[in-house]
Amino acid sequence: MSRNALRVLGAAVVIAFAGGLYLLLDGAGEDRRPGSAAEGVPTIVVRDGEPVGGVRELSFYSDEAIRFRVSSDTAQEVHLHGYDVAKEVEPGGSVAFDVPADIAGIFEAELEDSEQQIARVTVRP
Repeated sequence: MSRNALRVLGAAVVIAFAGGLYLLLDGAGEDRRPGSAAEGVPTIVVRDGEPVGGVRELSFYSDEAIRFRVSSDTAQEVHLHGYDVAKEVEPGGSVAFDVPADIAGIFEAELEDSEQQIARVTVRP
């Protein structure tokens, strides 16, 4: 085999190994749609009354559940508009949302008292 052929073969082995490792660590063969369980549950971190990293974009399909967590350094009421689900999070604690995605549209998740948006939740049909 020529030196160039060995280099190409070596590069292909490295790429295949890296791709296999990615699939292994990222849940190979599972549903990859945005918001699916395969991606894990997104966590929105609230610090000083604001979402760290800005407003999160969360996307789901109508045949699944809207799942996300909110952790906060202060007591907050988190409200998922459109679905009218509100949950209290204690200082230094977290709260989980697990709501059937049965209404298509774009909805806001916010800190109710301060009206601070923390997520934009899209539910596709």
